[in-house]
Amino acid sequence: MISDMDMITIEMKLKVLEKWEAVKKRTCEKLHSEQEEIAKLMKKTSKLSKRLQLKNVKINEEDFKRFFQEKLTKMPPLRRAYELFHVESDQTNKPLENSIKKEPIMLPDSFVADEDGMVQIGPNGTKIAKKRLSLINWGLNGPTITRKIMMEIFDRKTLSFGSLTGKPSPAFVDMDKPSKSQLDPLKVKDIIHFMTEYTEMTPKEVKCAITTKCADENKMYRQRQKKRLEIALKIKTKKFRKFY
Repeated sequence: MISDMDMITIEMKLKVLEKWEAVKKRTCEKLHSEQEEIAKLMKKTSKLSKRLQLKNVKINEEDFKRFFQEKLTKMPPLRRAYELFHVESDQTNKPLENSIKKEPIMLPDSFVADEDGMVQIGPNGTKIAKKRLSLINWGLNGPTITRKIMMEIFDRKTLSFGSLTGKPSPAFVDMDKPSKSQLDPLKVKDIIHFMTEYTEMTPKEVKCAITTKCADENKMYRQRQKKRLEIALKIKTKKFRKFY
């Protein structure tokens, strides 16, 4: 017979294994994407080396090492591998979805700002003030950080009447709902690049966070409009009563 204590121990071990599997899967996905990036870099390197050979340009190895070290010091400190698989004993009783945190890999201090104090968050040139980035609580989860990043790039009105594609949802095709404009795709790509680069979020999760933020802003906009109409109606009613 299995005692209650044995059952609790088994359940705890199963939760730890589930978490380990989830983190392992995410790590493998990250590794796969990094391998693709390395392959791209190798192609670029081979192209550059061919160009240098054609132009008879030689590179000084000492200068290159010095240049590489300077670049290396500016790179964000990656978390150690054991942290990805480390399971705290006091977290084993928590639900699996709450125990896996999408923490950022780099801290705001490591963001490199230009002369104007702006940080480029993606290859398409989208920039955010470093001061604003430093105000974000980087201990929050990925979707929350995504929402805050969006508020730094888009105004509330744009988010209220915007969406990822600009196309109506399949659920509302037959309904007479106003169409939404598409958010700037280049800025959206930069947000996805930023969040997948500096957190453990996947592109799909970032897109989901963007869609949810737009829906929430639209809902809040409609609530504000409703309140304004109610206030205006009350004022008109009071004036009407005074008149009669």
